[in-house]
Amino acid sequence: MHQHVRTITDLLLKTGLYAVVAIVFIYGLVFLLNVFPAGEPVSQYAVHIGMILAVWVCARFLDRISLRELGLTPAPKRFAQFLLGGGLAIAGTVLMGILMAVTGELSTSHFAALRPVPEQMLGTMLFCILVGFAEELLFRGYLIALWRKHGRLDAGVVVSAIIFSAMHFLNPSYNAAAFAAAFLFGLLYAYMVLMSGNLWMPIGHHTLWNFAQMLFLPEQGGEIAALIVIAASFPAVLVYFRKQKST
Repeated sequence: MHQHVRTITDLLLKTGLYAVVAIVFIYGLVFLLNVFPAGEPVSQYAVHIGMILAVWVCARFLDRISLRELGLTPAPKRFAQFLLGGGLAIAGTVLMGILMAVTGELSTSHFAALRPVPEQMLGTMLFCILVGFAEELLFRGYLIALWRKHGRLDAGVVVSAIIFSAMHFLNPSYNAAAFAAAFLFGLLYAYMVLMSGNLWMPIGHHTLWNFAQMLFLPEQGGEIAALIVIAASFPAVLVYFRKQKST
């Protein structure tokens, strides 16, 4: 029991060390962008580029975690899994919009007023790809690999989901339901990684979920609808991987 607690404590300290390294890279990039102004289109990428750099430093020099352990190795079905994750995210966003409309949280006039601009859509997509890649590399790649390496996979899944959820506290209307939704998303993405052995499905889902949400749904509200959508996503992913195993 004592050894178990000590291992968990050591891993929490390592996780905290990563957070310090990430903050150093993020604030370092922000400082450089202030010294050499690059404008809003570039500065918005600083946080997630900092995450990627921090993962590389910690995985390469501190914990000796390989690309395979991070889930970045070329998988035979990686493109199909990326698209499947993205398709599930689009379907989930549609269901979420319907639920919000049925409950009166979203009016039909909202959709009538939507006028997506192609140039803005491209910029939004590039941003969402970076966010999806960076956050999955950190939370489902590095953190889960670190805890699994020390025999604490289940605890690592929970810890990574908690930190992932807490990281979104700056989002508009962040509340208990929003925390629960982000936490369940963290568990869903971890489930995808454990079932597939790589990060491509959660990266696809994370990318297209953010993209569809930013383009078609309001910034605030929809937490209860999101919880329902996430709950429905688990059996869909389970059915997919069961069929894969049977073929």
